[in-house]
Amino acid sequence: MESMVMELAKQAKMATADSGNTSELVDSIKPVLQDMLSNLFKAADSLNASCEASRQNLTTCPQLTEDTLFHPPHFNGNWETLRNKHRSCREEVPLLKAEADHCSTMRDNLLETEEAALETFRSLNIFNSPQECQIASSTSAEDYYKRMYDHFDAQSAQWWTAYEHLDQVVKNLTAWNCSKPTNAYYIKVGQCQRMQLELEETACDVYSRTNESCAALGSCQNARWQFYSEVVASNAQSLSALQDEYRATRRIQCLLEAFAADDVDQKLEECIQKRYSTSAVNSTCLENFGIHQKPTYVTPKVCGGIEAILSPADKNFRASEYDARNIEAGPCLAPCCSDGEPFFQFNMIPNTWVPWHQYFWGTESMGMYVNWEDAKRACELATSVRCWGILDQWCDGGSEEQPFHLIGAGPTLKRSSQGTCIYEMGLGSPVHMTTFTTTVPIYDCTWEVNVSRSDEGRQKVWKTYHVPHQGWDERYRFSGCSPEGGGGQCQQEGAPNGIRLLVSRENHPVGEGVCCDEVTNEVVSERPVACNGFKDEYKKHAGKDVPGEKHIKPRASEPVGTWEEARKWCLKHGAGCVGIFDERCDGAGYALVTNITVGDLGDSEDGSCLYEKLAEQ
Repeated sequence: MESMVMELAKQAKMATADSGNTSELVDSIKPVLQDMLSNLFKAADSLNASCEASRQNLTTCPQLTEDTLFHPPHFNGNWETLRNKHRSCREEVPLLKAEADHCSTMRDNLLETEEAALETFRSLNIFNSPQECQIASSTSAEDYYKRMYDHFDAQSAQWWTAYEHLDQVVKNLTAWNCSKPTNAYYIKVGQCQRMQLELEETACDVYSRTNESCAALGSCQNARWQFYSEVVASNAQSLSALQDEYRATRRIQCLLEAFAADDVDQKLEECIQKRYSTSAVNSTCLENFGIHQKPTYVTPKVCGGIEAILSPADKNFRASEYDARNIEAGPCLAPCCSDGEPFFQFNMIPNTWVPWHQYFWGTESMGMYVNWEDAKRACELATSVRCWGILDQWCDGGSEEQPFHLIGAGPTLKRSSQGTCIYEMGLGSPVHMTTFTTTVPIYDCTWEVNVSRSDEGRQKVWKTYHVPHQGWDERYRFSGCSPEGGGGQCQQEGAPNGIRLLVSRENHPVGEGVCCDEVTNEVVSERPVACNGFKDEYKKHAGKDVPGEKHIKPRASEPVGTWEEARKWCLKHGAGCVGIFDERCDGAGYALVTNITVGDLGDSEDGSCLYEKLAEQ
């Protein structure tokens, strides 16, 4: 632009020589030049403001101190409260167990006494049969009955004594009902296990949060400094261009003044030779860039190691947390437990059932659970001494109407004709909890999971995952980070902790989110879209009727009043539900249909229709 101005000066000089009058030209240009200068100053101020904003942003990173702790929101850092609750609970267990065992011993002794008293009583009711007495005539028969009468008459006192003794034994036995102390013992054990689990899960959470936060130390400051540096570099180039434009504008102003002077040639020459300072077009923020230092950060002492409690993943956790405190704790069940703990696994035995009197009732819910995870956990806590396994009435998952039942030790297995199945609990291989699940794969479902990212809106779907080979009652969340997979690229981009992981209910990684920095992910929605070989898609067959005996009996826990409800439960039933029947094909009500093919359908006079569930290809 400077060369253009110089050329303009030469042309103005020649124009003056030709006509000698440039006042109109000068007057028309002056306001334009003033506006140009005003816009230049505004642009410089804007550059300074954006630079200052990025500089101020350096101070917005979380401020940590040496005493900063990375605790979950629900935990105030008081480990002793959790420990004391657990210890106090465990101290009550021996007395409750002694009471339950004493009751069982007394009842066993009374059962033996009852058996002996019953045998004695039965012996007093025995008289030889006519065949043994060789009765052959009516006279002999009369004699037989007389001797029987005399025999029982002579023993009547002894008989009544034995009867009253047996009656008293039965009354005593009835008084020794051990269900209450036994249930109290197992309820207390369950409470203690939950307190233990609360302690261990809190420790796992604290270690996870601490490790992730400490690994990311400085990442915020580094990212802010990098952004600040890039803004400064870009704005410096823009400011340099503005300064060039300022010099050119000032030179044009000088030329205009020269045109009005008496000695135009001399003034024009002075303008051509003059050099202009650009100090008026400045940015304090850009000029001070060299003064500012890259932000520092404090490393909390906890990043050097948590002293308050060992991680459940540490092989010495049990010794330090329980053995050293004389606490009789159960096996660690928290998500981050170390190797070597005796976890259980469940093996399905199809078409099998056990009588109700062999159920295990010794839990808070009397051994009945709607949710598989709750049933599994209860059986594990009871151990195989008390809980042999779990019964599923229809082998289709628990419900309010047909919950899972725990099975007591030593059951008698029977063949089922209605599809009942049981799950035998056995000791599993000692493996890491984060890669091991005791859940039996009752379902093989594909889930559709929609997730968002915080910088684009928490409810706006950013990415959709289709996760195969999952259970029916899955839940998904983002938990933890990993350097594997896309984590390597994230580390190259300045996120040392890698990439965020989408995990299932059992903490299995099933997908990747954004890099582990200030941006987070959140699950917006989740639903199964296919299960056990069938899709959540239907083909309509109009004018078809389905007889009532082919309708699946509705359950209170599985309402089918709406189309969405009917689709959900039909998908859950797998091959047991071939489709959805609408009696008038008007959406007013539905019934699930089983054990029939489309070819077997009859024609409908009421305009009913069947929606056939489609199989996966």
